[in-house]
Amino acid sequence: MNKKDSLGEAGTNQALRDLETIKVFLQKGRQVLEEKGIHLMLWGLLIPVGTLVFYAMQKTEYAQSVISIVFWPVLVSLGGIASAIIGIQSGKGSGSGNDFERLSTSLWIGHLVAIGVLFVTFYSRGGIYTPFFLSSVSVVIGLVFWVYGSLLDVSSFRFLGIPWWICAACIVRFDIATASLALAGTTFISSFIPGLILFLRFRRGRS
Repeated sequence: MNKKDSLGEAGTNQALRDLETIKVFLQKGRQVLEEKGIHLMLWGLLIPVGTLVFYAMQKTEYAQSVISIVFWPVLVSLGGIASAIIGIQSGKGSGSGNDFERLSTSLWIGHLVAIGVLFVTFYSRGGIYTPFFLSSVSVVIGLVFWVYGSLLDVSSFRFLGIPWWICAACIVRFDIATASLALAGTTFISSFIPGLILFLRFRRGRS
């Protein structure tokens, strides 16, 4: 075997190893996706319930109070803490810690930080809790679903970003109450229901 053939075989072997690495990465990533079902369920319920509570609060004397201003930051922070605790516990139980788990965590933390930045930006401009703010949030969430599904090459998850973007395009024309309810409905449909499907699939896989 001459040097040229040897280099060609080495290159082929390296390509095969790279493909195997990608395959393992995607398999682990899809396992992590199924484990994320409970997180999607959590947010898919937390946001709609929070919306109803916040909407009811606007009909009371608390509408212009500090409680009303900090309601969503506190609720989202508590949701983030709960999601982190669930993630740590499920990680210990499944032993599925891997590079994609870290990537996944970074992605979801990044989107929460982005929403936090939007909140601070809109609040500093005096335009918090407006249809445009909710529309911006919907765009960010849709982007996360699209990127996450694209990384895993899972079309069904990637296309979950589309309802968020449709919602974003529509609610900017609504009043704040209607926009809030529309976003809550989108959250339930595009987060809780897919999360429930993933959770049940994960449970069946472990049984």
